[in-house]
Amino acid sequence: MAMLTSERPDVEIADEVMEKELVEPPKMWQAVIFNDDVTPMSFVVDLLVRVFRMGKNEAYEKMMESNDTGNAVVGMYPKGIAEMKKAESDRVSRAMGFPLRVEIERCE
Repeated sequence: MAMLTSERPDVEIADEVMEKELVEPPKMWQAVIFNDDVTPMSFVVDLLVRVFRMGKNEAYEKMMESNDTGNAVVGMYPKGIAEMKKAESDRVSRAMGFPLRVEIERCE
């Protein structure tokens, strides 16, 4: 492979180094909501709309999935964003007195 020369002629960067750094996407994490017997369905839908930026229909479907199966993946994000979504969900749920559980898991 050819070498790239920067604007400084004394600095050369190998294509392989540039490609490796530019090609690797961030590791993704999924946010998962878990069903419980206390949190109202309407609250879960509203939280999914506000925190996870879902449309109402998609939020309703995810809420029903978690209700029927016990949990539902509600988004995939780089780790930092997934952590922020979890923290915001926890903060809002606790402020309203609900035990809604949101966890993040590394995607395979």
